[in-house]
Amino acid sequence: MNGKLTRKLKYALIILLNNIIIGMILGFIWYKLGLAKSSIEMSSGIDVLKIKITNLNYLYYFILAILEFIIIIIFKQLFKSKKSIIFYLTVSIIVSLILLFISSIGFDTGYRIINISEEIKTINILIACIGLRYKSWIFILNIPTILAILYINKKAR
Repeated sequence: MNGKLTRKLKYALIILLNNIIIGMILGFIWYKLGLAKSSIEMSSGIDVLKIKITNLNYLYYFILAILEFIIIIIFKQLFKSKKSIIFYLTVSIIVSLILLFISSIGFDTGYRIINISEEIKTINILIACIGLRYKSWIFILNIPTILAILYINKKAR
């Protein structure tokens, strides 16, 4: 029981790192460097914040793919059976689709009316940066993760 719980927590950690944290931090760095910009749009009467990459989007996706690949390689001991691989990929794709849906709507700032000149809180920008990862189908379908798992399985043979 304890081993299964530990294994599931490791899967949750990888999903959290690959689908949320790395993309959020890298997106925030892109935003602070001026390579991404924020926009505030109205959605169902609520102001939502969206972040869009303006420059070097391929470099952003390349760095993100390399980081995801490395994380899967670090946790390679979790992907020894086909059942664990299918479980992880299924959960990861479901999480990606949920985050794609949320990021396409935008991040609710909690304000009814917001002026663009008003300073947006840093935490709002950080959370809205999650959506940058989901502007590419490569990351929605977790292609870097699949490639890393294929690499692990090829090395094991």
